[in-house]
Parts: sequence; C-alpha cells; structure tokens
Amino acid sequence: MSGEPALELSPGFAPLLHAARVVTQSGLADFALIGGLAVATRLTEAAQRGLAQFDARATADVDGLTQSRDGEPPGAHLVAIGAATEGTTPLRILVDGVVVEMIEVEPVDDADLEGLEIDDVLFLGGHWHAAATASELVVIANDDPSSIRVATPAGLVPTKLHAARNRRADRERKVAGDIRDLYCLLAAFDQDGAVAFALRQHQRLGEAVRQAMTELFVDEADRSARRLLVWGDPTTESLTADDLVNVAERFVDRLQQPHPPRAPG
Repeated sequence: MSGEPALELSPGFAPLLHAARVVTQSGLADFALIGGLAVATRLTEAAQRGLAQFDARATADVDGLTQSRDGEPPGAHLVAIGAATEGTTPLRILVDGVVVEMIEVEPVDDADLEGLEIDDVLFLGGHWHAAATASELVVIANDDPSSIRVATPAGLVPTKLHAARNRRADRERKVAGDIRDLYCLLAAFDQDGAVAFALRQHQRLGEAVRQAMTELFVDEADRSARRLLVWGDPTTESLTADDLVNVAERFVDRLQQPHPPRAPG
C-alpha cells in the first residue's frame, strides 16, 4: 500500500477504478495503468501537490500493461472466471461493463532498440519504461479506494506520443486529447526537469521522445493548437502555438543535455 496521501477522483471514474482493481486482484499484481485513467490520476496528484491545476479528462475505458508470460495470455484467467472478451483476444476484456485493454511488455534496453524506427522505439521502449517505473498509489472515487500501480509522468509521455502518432479511428479528436495530456503532464511535472531527467537515462528512448515532441509540438505547433481549439476543453482550448512550443522546447532542451554515465557492470 502506498504511503502517499490518497488521490480523490470524481465519482465518474469509480467504475474504471473498480475494473482495474479486479484485474490487479485477480493475479496480475504487476498490472500498471496507462492511458486516460493514468493521466487523470497523475493530474489529480499534481493538483494535490500544488504543482498545477488541470482538470482530469473523462475517459471511457482502462488501459494497462503487464509483463509477458509463458503459456496463457494475461486476461485468460479472468475470462475463465466469467469476464467477457471484447473482440477476439483475452488482452481486451469486459469487467462489469468496462473495457480493459492490456498490452504485454518485455524488458528492453538501448541495445534492443538500436536501429528501430521511432514508432517502434516509442512502443517497445516507452511501454516497458512505463511498466517498470510505475508506482503504487491509493486512488479514491465515490468513496471506494483502490491501491493500484500507475505509470509515472515520464512513463506516460512516450506512450502518449506513440498513441498520437498512430491514431486511426476518430483521429483528430483523440490526437487533440493526446496533445492536451502531454501538455498538462509536462507543464505540471517537468517544471524542475524531472520528466526529462528520467527519460535521459535511456538514450534511445529519450532521442525518440525528443524527435516526436519536436514534430508534434514545434514543427506542427499551429496544427496542434487548432486541434485543441476544435476538440479541446476549457483547460487547454485557449492554448496557442507559442504555448505548445514553449513547453516543448524547455523539455527538449533538457533531453539534449549530456547523458548520465552508465553504471559499471
């Protein structure tokens, strides 16, 4: 159980937290939240710590990570005790009407990511980093507490960048949500460079994040700002291209600082 104060989300998040708790308590103790629910939780943490005040954006499902296992895929045992599959795979299941989508991850390092395309680096390296560094938090919605592992801001940034670059259905609205989440996470948690420092420990992943952030927030700043204007919410619809560039350039500059020396061995 986390020693940090409990984080209180609005009652609308209660069914999602319940579904995540069911998955965790079913035997997937390493399950770690990413996606919209994780971002909402971290932004609630930012407000509680006095870092920044951003509203938690509503989301409809639960996204999470779990390590690959030999034999049955994660979620198969949940199906066996009554959870319904959403589609054809136990990686996407229904828990009391809430869709829970799981991504299997495996340990990777810079050597594994060498020579891969940027989207592959963001997916493989980003999701592993998010899973490996997730921290346990106590989250409450509708007076119902859950103790669950949640990806850190530095874990969420690469996964959100990958999502923004690979959206298909309802692309513009969802990319606007990704841009909003990235802006809020960096504005709240990278004020002292903490997010950039964490990603700089992983040279290939850090470089992929730098390239993707530059493209989305600097090279495409005008388009990204228009997306927020059309699809955003009161938190970010007034952001300008300059606002996006400023938060991105501060972050990217920190990513480009010298990489820390590798530990011996």
